[in-house]
Amino acid sequence: MTKIKVTEFNIDTAKTRESFSLALLSDLHGYDDIHLADMVHDVRADFVIFCGDMINYYTESRDIIKRTARIMNAIEGRKIFVMGNHEKRLDKGLLEYFLDLIDSNGTQVLKNEFIDVSDCTRIYGLDIGIEYYKNALKGIKKHLTKETVRRYIGSADVDKFNILLAHNPLYFKEYAQWGADLTLSGHVHGGIIGIGKMGKRGLLSPERVFFPQYCAGEYSLDDKKLIVSRGISNGTLHLRINNPSEIVVIHINKQNRK
Repeated sequence: MTKIKVTEFNIDTAKTRESFSLALLSDLHGYDDIHLADMVHDVRADFVIFCGDMINYYTESRDIIKRTARIMNAIEGRKIFVMGNHEKRLDKGLLEYFLDLIDSNGTQVLKNEFIDVSDCTRIYGLDIGIEYYKNALKGIKKHLTKETVRRYIGSADVDKFNILLAHNPLYFKEYAQWGADLTLSGHVHGGIIGIGKMGKRGLLSPERVFFPQYCAGEYSLDDKKLIVSRGISNGTLHLRINNPSEIVVIHINKQNRK
């Protein structure tokens, strides 16, 4: 079994009336060790977020998809999934097969939709086109703006605590401008090779960009927050150095309104 650590963050906000926790998993890339479900169970989170790239885009086997879905289905609790760039490129028939497997077993799939988890907390799932991801050779075909985000999922409710699930952290500034109080992402695999103490900086993104700006951990823009998971598996680059696979647990702590 891949060695997986649990990383915890605390987010304080006066916009909620209750405290709760989320377990963030991203970038399984076909990972199929059922013990992952036990680890997620042990963190006792109120919500489990699957933040994209559960399956490799080049997967051709339903058996591989079924094994990954088995892990997701074995995890208990309220579960939410958003797609990453690998799901966007997956064969359409295999994607529908995968989504049916997890949807029929209790995972809510958000495709540019939102759910209200309380009177004052809303979770959005952003599903952007593949053209907004960097290509290793061609760069980005289109740049995401806050207006583009709004066209995808509507306007943010400024009176609510808005959690945005967005696989690609590259557009944190645009997410924050749109109105996301907290953005949860993955995609960058922690920068493949961690630099410095605890691997806070990463060497390389999946698009072969050196020193990606957002690769792992917590980032801030004014009062807006981004948390990026290092992911579980490695995608097409089968390498991790000073960059452990992780389950991220985010504690949302209610603060008194001033």
